Amino acid sequence: MVSRPGVLSSVRKVRFSSDLDRRDAGLFLHHRYRDVAANDGPEWKIDMWPLAEDYASQRSSGLVKPMRRGLDSETRAAILSVKETYLGREDVHGIDVYRAVLDGGVSTAGECDTWFVARGPTGLTDQQPRARP
Repeated sequence: MVSRPGVLSSVRKVRFSSDLDRRDAGLFLHHRYRDVAANDGPEWKIDMWPLAEDYASQRSSGLVKPMRRGLDSETRAAILSVKETYLGREDVHGIDVYRAVLDGGVSTAGECDTWFVARGPTGLTDQQPRARP
């Protein structure tokens, strides 16, 4: 039961797919959300990829500690700035922005574009963020 009025009206799109036959077998949940109170506010994309308990590759929970080691006020500001520039772009994934900033040392969307062209999108990855010097 929804306890706050307007919560469901904020959900713009929900997509579910069973991708159990793919290499990264799992269930894919894609949500689009926009705060109703902020009519012209950004639309948020929330993707979830539940995987089987015996999934052999990296899980996002394994990225938390290495990512935290790489985050400081400078990298946080760069990530937020780049993500804000990319709002609404379907071809840019949050994990790729984190990788570009933390591993590639980029700090602007332009540098990020160059980094993406050189490396391409990753999708699910078992890559660990490198520790910053």
